[in-house]
Amino acid sequence: MHVNIAKCKQWGPTPSTSAVAPLGPCDGGVKVLGVPIGSVGFAQSECTTVLTKLQFCLERLKLLGCSFSAFHILRSCLSACKVTFLLRTLPLDLAERLAADAQAKMRSALNEVLDTSLDATQWSLARLPVRKGGLGILDPLTTVAPAHVASFLTSSSGAHASGLPQCRVTLSLSLPRSGDAGAL
Repeated sequence: MHVNIAKCKQWGPTPSTSAVAPLGPCDGGVKVLGVPIGSVGFAQSECTTVLTKLQFCLERLKLLGCSFSAFHILRSCLSACKVTFLLRTLPLDLAERLAADAQAKMRSALNEVLDTSLDATQWSLARLPVRKGGLGILDPLTTVAPAHVASFLTSSSGAHASGLPQCRVTLSLSLPRSGDAGAL
């Protein structure tokens, strides 16, 4: 492998005398490939930035003047792709807060697009895939745990490839049977 020193930056608690250029001052962390790495405060400020951008995009849906187009964009483009990416990289407690805030913003936007107020049952149905009779809205709150597990398993397989000890994870998932009361 060849490292292009001219394209590299270095970040650390102490200045270095290496040939790699220093990254410069940073306020508690640095973003690497869009992922906040550093203090909890730094990660929280990045989450706030993502939520602000999401809110801006959701508010722009109103300007379309066509509820069908707004709904399609909400379902296809604004269904929390950036949020889901961050869920894989944040500590679980911070990821849960980010997902809950994003869900509230998306639910509010869906209420405005549909010109109604969805109750808890209707919101549950809206999150179902279209093929199951739902609206196909991706809910970031339901992807927190799977994203966290996926991140752990990806990291674990990388550790195995590098020769580090690998942990074995067994997942158990219980789904309601079709005859159970309250099953969707």
